[in-house]
Amino acid sequence: MNELVRRGTRGLLRDMNNSRVLQIIQAHGPISRAEIAKIGDLQPPTVTAIVNDFLRVDLVRETDLVRDNGNGSAAIGRRPILLCLNQTAAFAVGVKLRQHGMTIAVTDLGGTIVYRSESVLPNHTPDEALRFIADRVENAIEVAAINSTKVIGLGIGMPGIVDYRNGVCCFSPLLEWEGVHVTSTLESILGMPAYADNDVNMLTAAEIAYGAGREVSDFLTVTVGQGIGLGIVLRGEIFRGAAGGAGEFGHVKIESDLLCECGARGCLEAVASDVGISQQVAAAKHLSSIDIIEALELARAGDREVLAIVEHAGEVLGRSVGNLLNLFNPELVIVTGEGTRAGDLLFAPMRRALEGAAFGTLGRDTHLVIQSWGDEAWARGAASIVVHEMLKPPIYEARSAGPLVHLLARSIHGGTT
Repeated sequence: MNELVRRGTRGLLRDMNNSRVLQIIQAHGPISRAEIAKIGDLQPPTVTAIVNDFLRVDLVRETDLVRDNGNGSAAIGRRPILLCLNQTAAFAVGVKLRQHGMTIAVTDLGGTIVYRSESVLPNHTPDEALRFIADRVENAIEVAAINSTKVIGLGIGMPGIVDYRNGVCCFSPLLEWEGVHVTSTLESILGMPAYADNDVNMLTAAEIAYGAGREVSDFLTVTVGQGIGLGIVLRGEIFRGAAGGAGEFGHVKIESDLLCECGARGCLEAVASDVGISQQVAAAKHLSSIDIIEALELARAGDREVLAIVEHAGEVLGRSVGNLLNLFNPELVIVTGEGTRAGDLLFAPMRRALEGAAFGTLGRDTHLVIQSWGDEAWARGAASIVVHEMLKPPIYEARSAGPLVHLLARSIHGGTT
């Protein structure tokens, strides 16, 4: 998936116009053909030809909805035929990999989950694991009773450093993968576009597409749970860094000598993640181990020692998020993940510390959202990456056989990408 810029050919212009028209319909629909031409600076015959292709595959539909003219009444005169995106015209598959398992979600273009499954991930070599994943994906599509020509691609999220451009898992301690060519292997087996990314970036993609970040150009997603992660959105696009390593927030160093699971000392995760809190509680209570749920129950029951550990975790997390505000000045910060079940035990001290750490008015200017959590959100986010790619201009070679081209080629021309 090396991203070389495509040469200025007629095919590139066609693909870019297709993408532009679909973006406009998705963002502004129901919308008329004339309005699409005006917004996209396109010739009306070009728009008509593209829309006809979209209608043929049922990607868009004509509607007789009457739009308000802004003063509470319908426009007078002949109503133009309006177009809207058909959310069930195509489907995407999202996979969330964990240390020993995975969640698969099949979604429509609107992000609605139409099928979900859980599987144990066998302790195989990466190649064997990828073949197993491909088999489970094929099974999910079959059980969901979806025509395979309507599946526009696969997104797969995993913990660790992932090179999104090239589809390579560079380093994942939890999966014990290094230098694994994820997307090329899955594409060769499944015959559809595939995209691999860090799991927090996948979750962030869902916030861009369907969530709190939909109308926000600059925001951060902080995940708290077994680890601590960060998704960075700048000018509407996910920032991944030079090699996919941006957002390893859990491994920023703080004033602590606690040992992190990564092998280093002083990581934020060692203090404020579920694992870090559990380990501190176990040490304080002279236990070999304790579950985070049990630890939180002790805190809620008034155990001062445990409550102090959780509150300290919240304070450290708050100062660290405050530093993010100073660095990025986002409009919005979304905090999510299974760690949100701690509620105000963790987030009350986090908010106080955040306000103290943010410079000047930055804390007041940033909207903070604590997002309720559902396990399917990760896989839904992975699927949303595919939809996101479908709406992007295909100006790179890696996009030349992307989701939209793939759908049109299979559905209209009966060909392959």
